[in-house]
Amino acid sequence: MNYLSSNSRIINTKGSNLYFHCQWMFIIILMITNIHNAKSQVYNHPTYARKSNNEIEIIRIQITNKYTIVELVHTNPFFSGGWANITPTAFIRLPKIGKQLKLIKATGIPIRPKQYNYKKQGEKLYFRLYFPPVNPSTEYLDIIELEGADMNKAFNFYRVKLVPIA
Repeated sequence: MNYLSSNSRIINTKGSNLYFHCQWMFIIILMITNIHNAKSQVYNHPTYARKSNNEIEIIRIQITNKYTIVELVHTNPFFSGGWANITPTAFIRLPKIGKQLKLIKATGIPIRPKQYNYKKQGEKLYFRLYFPPVNPSTEYLDIIELEGADMNKAFNFYRVKLVPIA
């Protein structure tokens, strides 16, 4: 579209509208990206001070507005048999403030008394545990399935360091 300006020049607004729309699209995409990043913080293969079971590893911890999601993998050490499940009383402990966040749900692994029966030695079971969200400024936490006498059979991690992906 063209129009006559006050100093009698013809101004083409078609190109400027396209530029204006491109600017707005860029701003909207940038806002959506920032909103997504603000809602989720990911920690891949976090380090920890110690664990109670050598057959389990943390793959990732993701903190969203709704959950703290802990992704794990367990490897069956037994030549014959073997099973896995998660205790319904599992929790995340925030040692700095003495707070416990209870397990909300689990995917990929049954909750006790149900169990997953392995078919062979070395078989891997990938699963996720969902807890309430921790504060994104949390530096470390403990992931506790069970403490006490049966601790060696449980999936416990102590002083899991949360270092964001750069």
